[in-house]
Amino acid sequence: MCVEISIPFMRIWRIRYTLLVAILIFGLVNAPTSAFAAVKSGSACKVLGQISVQGSTSFQCTKSGKKLIWAVKPEVKPIQTALGSPIAMKAFAEMQKAIAAMGTSAAPKITTIPSPSTDPKLEKEIQGNLLFASEYFKNYLPQSQPISVWIIGSPLDLKWNATSWRIAIPYQAENLITRSDAFSAEVGYATDGALAMVITSPDQLTTFHEFTHAVQDMLAQGKAGLPCWVREGMAEYESNAMMGRNSEVAYKAAMLNLIDELSMISFSLFKYRSAGLDYWVNYFANDETRNNGECRKNSSALDAAYSVGGLGFQYLQGQYGRDKVFEFIKNIGQDWKGVCPSANDKMIACKSWKISFKKSFGVEPAVAYKAMGAFIVNQIEWSTTVKSMSESDIIAQFPESRSIPKYEPLAKVEVAGAPCLTNGETAGSLKCVNKDNFFFWSASGNGGGQNNSGSKTPVQIDDLGAPAGVPAPGRTCPNVGDKARYEKTPLMCVKGSGNTGTWMIDNNPAN
Repeated sequence: MCVEISIPFMRIWRIRYTLLVAILIFGLVNAPTSAFAAVKSGSACKVLGQISVQGSTSFQCTKSGKKLIWAVKPEVKPIQTALGSPIAMKAFAEMQKAIAAMGTSAAPKITTIPSPSTDPKLEKEIQGNLLFASEYFKNYLPQSQPISVWIIGSPLDLKWNATSWRIAIPYQAENLITRSDAFSAEVGYATDGALAMVITSPDQLTTFHEFTHAVQDMLAQGKAGLPCWVREGMAEYESNAMMGRNSEVAYKAAMLNLIDELSMISFSLFKYRSAGLDYWVNYFANDETRNNGECRKNSSALDAAYSVGGLGFQYLQGQYGRDKVFEFIKNIGQDWKGVCPSANDKMIACKSWKISFKKSFGVEPAVAYKAMGAFIVNQIEWSTTVKSMSESDIIAQFPESRSIPKYEPLAKVEVAGAPCLTNGETAGSLKCVNKDNFFFWSASGNGGGQNNSGSKTPVQIDDLGAPAGVPAPGRTCPNVGDKARYEKTPLMCVKGSGNTGTWMIDNNPAN
């Protein structure tokens, strides 16, 4: 049965009118009052808690005694220190603890290999920078680890350098030859087991950056397991922090420099100062699948891996401490699950680095990205409110800021790629060879391994369960410098313990 109810038109109108009035009254009471009469601080208001926006100022109705009055609503901002976020101040404190623990008795097994035209003063200055960095990282880089450093004194020495590299670091030689006039780099391991570096200038920032890579390489057993933001960001933060080692003012200037580097995100006029949280979170996430060969500076939008990652590591050190950061890198070497298709075909870091991240910091990278992004936003805002000191002013006001302690000169040691005198003479496992009319110490005794323009760093891990009798990572090999493959994985024979060689994965570009 259908019952029809008839409501007079006037009653319907009255119902609608009553509802409309109620809605308007509710809106007037609860909405900001910017559309009404001007509000000023101290004037009377009627509804406690009501907010009124007048231009760029927000007022809130508050209770003062028995009266309700308008008061300027305080803007809630993150707590700031002289270095921006309190986390930045904690990162500075972590660096200062490392500096305070340094001494001048460092005795690492560093050997410099200067090209013939190298000024002895340049070699001494570079040696001082290397010894300082070694002492700074002494808790993480064993002083027993040999490090060979080629110093390029002049482009005229290119043939000499090229021959030395082909003997000692054959898998890097051709790449180094094309770049040798204007770069410094940490390039993995030499055939005698030493970490290998190439330095072209006494610039401290560059040397500290590359030395950080040497620490990464040893702890992570090769940098192939590191995404760009980790690999380059950590080196960029550490090197800039070391430049600010002696004063808060110098550290502030170094961190402002790191923020200014964000302008390199692309060659277009990217307004990084107005980029929000989501942009930085997405940047870190997207960087996880970036080709390791595209991490370098001055190579398009990927340049940001240095600066964005650098600020990310400032956050990690401030939030969790310096030891945890280096524990993370060490865990990568221990937790790496071996070869993944992306590492082989596209040189993208295997996802197992995320296991190490959570183990050290207690959170997944995706969660940390939000906190790191918020930190970057805060630091960018802070950078707009402070003024930095120029390099010349820092040196004038804090002359110790760039000083290096006096160390004993490094002893000359026979290492692969260093010059020798007599063809055929031996020194331990090394043999003096004549190659291209130059005499160099060789670990293989035959002038080095094959050249490899692919420019890759060997990485040692377990044998991945490979069948017996085939070359596989971690297994012994007969001739240092030899090349082989396990399935699709490129391998190189690198000097191991004693007189044996060890197959290592060859899958990381130079930087």
